[in-house]
Amino acid sequence: MFLNLGPNHPSAHGAFRVILQLDGEEVKDCVPDIGYHHRGVEKMAERQTWHSFIPYTDRVDYLGGCAQNMPYVMGVEQLAGITVPDRAQCIRVMMSELFRINNHLLYIGTAIQDAGGMTPVFYMFADRQKIYDAIEAITGFRMHPAWFRIGGTAHDLPNNWQKLIREILEWMPKRLKEYHTAALKNSVFVGRTRNVAQYDAKSALAWGVTGTGLRATGIDFDVRKYRPYSGYEKLRF
Repeated sequence: MFLNLGPNHPSAHGAFRVILQLDGEEVKDCVPDIGYHHRGVEKMAERQTWHSFIPYTDRVDYLGGCAQNMPYVMGVEQLAGITVPDRAQCIRVMMSELFRINNHLLYIGTAIQDAGGMTPVFYMFADRQKIYDAIEAITGFRMHPAWFRIGGTAHDLPNNWQKLIREILEWMPKRLKEYHTAALKNSVFVGRTRNVAQYDAKSALAWGVTGTGLRATGIDFDVRKYRPYSGYEKLRF
């Protein structure tokens, strides 16, 4: 039996279609059909000014926010020979990392939800709100602040920003063990994903896998360490 899964399907998140060949409930073969998530952002950029394209970058990865502003404004700055002040670089890194943590929290929670485990996603979303509160206080917006600018940021950090960040720093490390137990060691999640769709380092390199998906195969590569930018070379992580 052949079955179309997506793109308009709750488990495909509207961005992916795969044609499945089934024998009963067993998947014998599949043909992925990619490209549904691409919205022609490069073409949109041609009609915008250098500055007015920034809000579009928030939505390239709609969970990435400021972290998605970063590569665009850095590209423009490199082309124009613009030097960004150290303080602005530091602020950019901090905001990008807040969004990175938020992005990972949603991924872990929804991955388990897709596999049939409900509880962890509620923990993740509760903690994401703490981070969004800090982001909103600093930028004025939550998910898509479009806050980075060519040459720096929209404005300086507000009064009492340290208090907001310190609360996150004191809270999050305590939660990591709980995430590991309730989420990554969740029996439902492990049972439904272990030995499923495995890939090795050679395949990862051939497919252009990056980030945590690449490091999971044993290749120790983090672009922030090996091609540092915006002051990452000064940080220990």
